[in-house]
Amino acid sequence: MVFRVYTERRPEFSHEEEALLKRFVTLHGVKGLERIRLLRRYDVENVSETTFIKCIGSVFSDPRTENALRELPEGYAHAFAAEYLPGQYDQCADAAEQSIRLIGLGSDGEKPTVRTARVYLVYGSVSDDEVRLIKSALINPVDSREGSLEMPKSLARSYDEPEGVSFIEGFRGLDDGGLSRLIAGMGLAMDLADAVCCRDYFREEGRDPLVVAPEPWYSQAVDRVQRGEVDDAPRGLVDQRGCRLLPKKHRPQPEEGVRLRVERSELFFGDHIGKRFGYDRSIRIFVG
Repeated sequence: MVFRVYTERRPEFSHEEEALLKRFVTLHGVKGLERIRLLRRYDVENVSETTFIKCIGSVFSDPRTENALRELPEGYAHAFAAEYLPGQYDQCADAAEQSIRLIGLGSDGEKPTVRTARVYLVYGSVSDDEVRLIKSALINPVDSREGSLEMPKSLARSYDEPEGVSFIEGFRGLDDGGLSRLIAGMGLAMDLADAVCCRDYFREEGRDPLVVAPEPWYSQAVDRVQRGEVDDAPRGLVDQRGCRLLPKKHRPQPEEGVRLRVERSELFFGDHIGKRFGYDRSIRIFVG
Protein backbone atom coordinates (compact mmCIF):
# COMPACT_ATOMS: atom_id res chain seq x y z
CA MET A 1 0.00 0.00 0.00
CA VAL A 2 1.19 3.52 -0.83
CA PHE A 3 0.96 6.29 1.76
CA ARG A 4 1.29 9.98 0.93
CA VAL A 5 2.09 13.10 2.91
CA TYR A 6 2.87 16.71 1.96
CA THR A 7 5.10 19.03 3.93
CA GLU A 8 5.15 22.81 3.68
CA ARG A 9 7.18 25.53 5.35
CA ARG A 10 5.25 27.64 7.80
CA PRO A 11 4.58 31.21 6.61
CA GLU A 12 7.36 32.71 8.73
CA PHE A 13 9.85 30.33 7.10
CA SER A 14 8.53 30.33 3.52
CA HIS A 15 11.25 32.52 2.03
CA GLU A 16 11.47 30.46 -1.17
CA GLU A 17 7.79 31.00 -1.91
CA GLU A 18 8.22 34.75 -1.48
CA ALA A 19 11.21 34.73 -3.83
CA LEU A 20 9.29 32.76 -6.48
CA LEU A 21 6.35 35.17 -6.32
CA LYS A 22 8.61 38.19 -6.72
CA ARG A 23 10.50 36.51 -9.56
CA PHE A 24 7.48 35.72 -11.70
CA VAL A 25 5.69 39.01 -11.08
CA THR A 26 8.66 41.34 -11.62
CA LEU A 27 10.90 39.43 -14.04
CA HIS A 28 8.40 37.36 -16.04
CA GLY A 29 5.54 39.81 -15.91
CA VAL A 30 2.88 37.43 -14.54
CA LYS A 31 0.87 40.28 -13.05
CA GLY A 32 -2.16 38.21 -12.07
CA LEU A 33 -0.11 35.88 -9.88
CA GLU A 34 -1.04 36.28 -6.22
CA ARG A 35 0.80 33.42 -4.53
CA ILE A 36 2.87 30.29 -5.17
CA ARG A 37 2.88 27.57 -2.55
CA LEU A 38 5.63 24.98 -2.54
CA LEU A 39 5.06 21.58 -0.97
CA ARG A 40 7.30 18.55 -0.74
CA ARG A 41 5.43 15.33 -1.50
CA TYR A 42 6.44 11.95 -0.09
CA ASP A 43 5.00 8.70 -1.44
CA VAL A 44 5.97 5.70 0.70
CA GLU A 45 5.54 1.98 0.14
CA ASN A 46 6.53 -1.20 1.99
CA VAL A 47 5.92 0.25 5.43
CA SER A 48 3.15 -0.30 7.94
CA GLU A 49 0.70 2.50 8.64
CA THR A 50 2.01 2.73 12.19
CA THR A 51 5.56 3.25 10.98
CA PHE A 52 4.44 5.78 8.39
CA ILE A 53 2.60 7.86 11.00
CA LYS A 54 5.67 7.80 13.25
CA CYS A 55 7.77 9.12 10.38
CA ILE A 56 5.53 12.09 9.51
CA GLY A 57 6.86 14.27 12.30
CA SER A 58 10.35 12.81 12.49
CA VAL A 59 11.48 11.92 8.97
CA PHE A 60 9.30 13.80 6.49
CA SER A 61 8.88 17.08 8.35
CA ASP A 62 10.30 19.22 11.10
CA PRO A 63 7.33 20.19 13.33
CA ARG A 64 9.15 23.34 14.44
CA THR A 65 9.25 24.85 10.94
CA GLU A 66 6.93 22.77 8.73
CA ASN A 67 3.32 21.67 8.52
CA ALA A 68 2.36 18.17 7.36
CA LEU A 69 -0.73 17.61 5.19
CA ARG A 70 -2.34 14.37 4.05
CA GLU A 71 -4.24 16.10 1.21
CA LEU A 72 -3.61 19.10 -1.01
CA PRO A 73 -5.24 22.29 0.27
CA GLU A 74 -8.10 23.77 -1.75
CA GLY A 75 -8.49 27.13 -3.42
CA TYR A 76 -5.59 27.07 -5.89
CA ALA A 77 -6.02 27.94 -9.56
CA HIS A 78 -3.40 25.55 -10.96
CA ALA A 79 -1.27 22.75 -9.53
CA PHE A 80 1.60 20.72 -10.92
CA ALA A 81 4.38 18.49 -9.63
CA ALA A 82 8.05 18.22 -10.55
CA GLU A 83 9.81 14.91 -9.99
CA TYR A 84 13.21 13.50 -10.85
CA LEU A 85 13.61 11.49 -14.02
CA PRO A 86 13.85 7.69 -13.59
CA GLY A 87 17.42 6.81 -12.73
CA GLN A 88 18.21 10.29 -11.40
CA TYR A 89 19.51 10.19 -7.84
CA ASP A 90 17.05 11.64 -5.33
CA GLN A 91 19.00 12.44 -2.19
CA CYS A 92 15.86 13.38 -0.24
CA ALA A 93 14.16 10.06 -1.00
CA ASP A 94 17.33 8.09 -0.22
CA ALA A 95 17.76 9.83 3.15
CA ALA A 96 14.10 9.19 4.00
CA GLU A 97 14.40 5.48 3.20
CA GLN A 98 17.43 5.12 5.44
CA SER A 99 15.75 7.04 8.26
CA ILE A 100 12.62 4.87 8.05
CA ARG A 101 14.71 1.75 8.45
CA LEU A 102 16.18 3.18 11.66
CA ILE A 103 12.71 3.76 13.09
CA GLY A 104 11.13 0.49 11.99
CA LEU A 105 11.55 -1.94 9.14
CA GLY A 106 9.04 -2.00 6.30
CA SER A 107 6.22 -4.46 5.98
CA ASP A 108 7.43 -8.05 6.28
CA GLY A 109 11.02 -6.87 6.45
CA GLU A 110 10.97 -5.34 2.96
CA LYS A 111 13.07 -2.31 2.18
CA PRO A 112 10.96 0.88 2.30
CA THR A 113 10.51 2.72 -1.00
CA VAL A 114 10.14 6.50 -1.10
CA ARG A 115 9.42 8.78 -4.06
CA THR A 116 9.49 12.55 -3.67
CA ALA A 117 8.25 15.45 -5.74
CA ARG A 118 7.91 19.20 -5.45
CA VAL A 119 4.30 20.33 -5.80
CA TYR A 120 3.53 23.91 -6.81
CA LEU A 121 0.15 25.51 -6.14
CA VAL A 122 -0.54 28.64 -8.18
CA TYR A 123 -3.06 31.22 -6.96
CA GLY A 124 -4.50 34.16 -8.85
CA SER A 125 -5.68 34.99 -12.34
CA VAL A 126 -3.09 33.18 -14.45
CA SER A 127 -3.54 32.18 -18.09
CA ASP A 128 -2.56 28.81 -19.53
CA ASP A 129 0.38 30.39 -21.35
CA GLU A 130 1.62 31.89 -18.10
CA VAL A 131 1.28 28.52 -16.37
CA ARG A 132 3.40 26.96 -19.11
CA LEU A 133 5.97 29.71 -18.57
CA ILE A 134 6.05 28.98 -14.82
CA LYS A 135 6.42 25.26 -15.45
CA SER A 136 9.27 25.74 -17.92
CA ALA A 137 11.08 27.92 -15.38
CA LEU A 138 10.65 25.53 -12.46
CA ILE A 139 11.09 22.13 -14.12
CA ASN A 140 14.60 21.48 -15.38
CA PRO A 141 14.26 18.96 -18.24
CA VAL A 142 17.84 17.82 -17.73
CA ASP A 143 17.04 15.98 -14.50
CA SER A 144 13.30 16.40 -13.91
CA ARG A 145 9.89 16.05 -15.51
CA GLU A 146 6.31 16.98 -14.70
CA GLY A 147 4.80 14.36 -12.45
CA SER A 148 1.25 13.16 -11.95
CA LEU A 149 -0.86 14.47 -9.10
CA GLU A 150 -2.73 11.16 -8.82
CA MET A 151 -1.97 8.62 -6.10
CA PRO A 152 -0.06 5.69 -7.62
CA LYS A 153 -1.09 2.12 -6.93
CA SER A 154 2.52 1.07 -6.57
CA LEU A 155 5.95 2.71 -6.55
CA ALA A 156 7.62 -0.23 -8.28
CA ARG A 157 9.25 0.64 -11.59
CA SER A 158 9.76 -1.70 -14.51
CA TYR A 159 12.38 -1.20 -17.18
CA ASP A 160 12.76 -2.77 -20.59
CA GLU A 161 15.61 -5.23 -20.93
CA PRO A 162 18.44 -3.56 -22.88
CA GLU A 163 19.42 -5.06 -26.19
CA GLY A 164 22.61 -7.00 -26.40
CA VAL A 165 25.78 -5.01 -26.92
CA SER A 166 28.81 -5.95 -28.96
CA PHE A 167 32.44 -5.58 -27.95
CA ILE A 168 35.59 -5.35 -29.98
CA GLU A 169 36.89 -8.64 -28.63
CA GLY A 170 40.63 -8.77 -28.09
CA PHE A 171 41.10 -5.05 -28.59
CA ARG A 172 43.45 -4.77 -25.61
CA GLY A 173 45.70 -7.49 -27.00
CA LEU A 174 46.17 -6.03 -30.48
CA ASP A 175 49.66 -5.04 -31.55
CA ASP A 176 50.35 -2.12 -33.87
CA GLY A 177 49.72 -4.26 -36.93
CA GLY A 178 46.42 -5.46 -35.54
CA LEU A 179 45.36 -1.92 -34.75
CA SER A 180 46.19 -0.82 -38.28
CA ARG A 181 44.05 -3.61 -39.72
CA LEU A 182 41.22 -2.69 -37.34
CA ILE A 183 41.34 0.96 -38.44
CA ALA A 184 41.24 -0.02 -42.09
CA GLY A 185 38.55 -2.67 -41.62
CA MET A 186 36.19 -0.43 -39.67
CA GLY A 187 37.08 2.77 -41.49
CA LEU A 188 37.74 4.56 -38.22
CA ALA A 189 38.60 8.25 -38.28
CA MET A 190 41.86 7.83 -36.36
CA ASP A 191 45.48 7.04 -37.03
CA LEU A 192 47.69 4.47 -35.35
CA ALA A 193 48.72 6.80 -32.52
CA ASP A 194 45.06 7.42 -31.68
CA ALA A 195 44.33 3.70 -31.63
CA VAL A 196 47.35 3.01 -29.42
CA CYS A 197 46.10 5.65 -26.97
CA CYS A 198 42.70 3.93 -26.87
CA ARG A 199 44.21 0.47 -26.47
CA ASP A 200 46.39 1.59 -23.57
CA TYR A 201 43.41 3.25 -21.92
CA PHE A 202 41.27 0.11 -22.07
CA ARG A 203 44.18 -2.00 -20.88
CA GLU A 204 44.21 0.11 -17.73
CA GLU A 205 40.43 -0.30 -17.46
CA GLY A 206 40.76 -4.06 -17.88
CA ARG A 207 38.02 -4.39 -20.50
CA ASP A 208 37.33 -4.09 -24.21
CA PRO A 209 35.38 -1.17 -25.71
CA LEU A 210 31.74 -1.33 -26.71
CA VAL A 211 30.47 -0.68 -30.20
CA VAL A 212 27.53 1.72 -30.11
CA ALA A 213 24.76 2.19 -32.62
CA PRO A 214 24.34 5.65 -34.13
CA GLU A 215 22.06 8.05 -32.33
CA PRO A 216 18.77 9.02 -34.04
CA TRP A 217 20.15 12.32 -35.33
CA TYR A 218 23.12 10.45 -36.80
CA SER A 219 20.87 8.03 -38.67
CA GLN A 220 19.05 11.04 -40.08
CA ALA A 221 22.36 12.48 -41.24
CA VAL A 222 23.20 9.22 -43.00
CA ASP A 223 19.78 9.22 -44.70
CA ARG A 224 20.38 12.73 -45.94
CA VAL A 225 23.72 11.66 -47.37
CA GLN A 226 22.18 8.67 -49.12
CA ARG A 227 19.39 10.80 -50.61
CA GLY A 228 21.95 13.28 -51.90
CA GLU A 229 20.56 16.19 -49.86
CA VAL A 230 24.02 17.15 -48.61
CA ASP A 231 26.48 18.35 -51.23
CA ASP A 232 30.02 16.97 -51.36
CA ALA A 233 29.39 14.90 -48.24
CA PRO A 234 31.78 11.97 -47.71
CA ARG A 235 30.23 8.62 -48.58
CA GLY A 236 30.34 5.54 -46.40
CA LEU A 237 29.71 7.62 -43.32
CA VAL A 238 28.49 4.77 -41.12
CA ASP A 239 27.89 1.05 -41.45
CA GLN A 240 25.07 -1.03 -39.93
CA ARG A 241 26.87 -1.38 -36.63
CA GLY A 242 27.47 2.33 -36.29
CA CYS A 243 31.22 1.82 -36.37
CA ARG A 244 32.22 3.28 -39.71
CA LEU A 245 32.79 7.02 -39.56
CA LEU A 246 34.78 9.20 -41.92
CA PRO A 247 37.37 7.73 -44.29
CA LYS A 248 40.80 9.02 -43.48
CA LYS A 249 40.97 11.27 -46.54
CA HIS A 250 37.97 13.22 -45.26
CA ARG A 251 39.33 13.76 -41.78
CA PRO A 252 39.64 17.44 -40.71
CA GLN A 253 43.06 18.91 -40.13
CA PRO A 254 44.19 19.97 -36.65
CA GLU A 255 43.95 23.63 -37.54
CA GLU A 256 40.18 23.23 -37.84
CA GLY A 257 40.03 22.89 -34.08
CA VAL A 258 38.92 19.25 -34.06
CA ARG A 259 40.78 16.68 -32.02
CA LEU A 260 40.38 13.14 -30.81
CA ARG A 261 40.20 12.70 -27.08
CA VAL A 262 39.28 10.18 -24.38
CA GLU A 263 36.75 11.60 -21.94
CA ARG A 264 34.66 9.71 -19.34
CA SER A 265 35.54 6.41 -20.99
CA GLU A 266 34.13 7.70 -24.27
CA LEU A 267 35.99 8.58 -27.43
CA PHE A 268 34.62 11.53 -29.34
CA PHE A 269 35.51 12.88 -32.73
CA GLY A 270 34.69 16.56 -32.63
CA ASP A 271 31.46 18.45 -33.18
CA HIS A 272 32.16 19.52 -36.75
CA ILE A 273 30.70 16.37 -38.34
CA GLY A 274 27.32 16.81 -36.69
CA LYS A 275 27.28 20.52 -37.47
CA ARG A 276 28.01 19.80 -41.11
CA PHE A 277 24.71 17.96 -41.31
CA GLY A 278 22.77 20.41 -39.18
CA TYR A 279 23.19 18.64 -35.82
CA ASP A 280 25.19 20.22 -33.03
CA ARG A 281 26.33 16.97 -31.45
CA SER A 282 29.51 14.93 -31.06
CA ILE A 283 29.96 11.51 -32.65
CA ARG A 284 30.74 8.56 -30.42
CA ILE A 285 33.22 6.01 -31.65
CA PHE A 286 33.85 3.88 -28.58
CA VAL A 287 31.90 3.93 -25.35
CA GLY A 288 33.57 2.39 -22.34
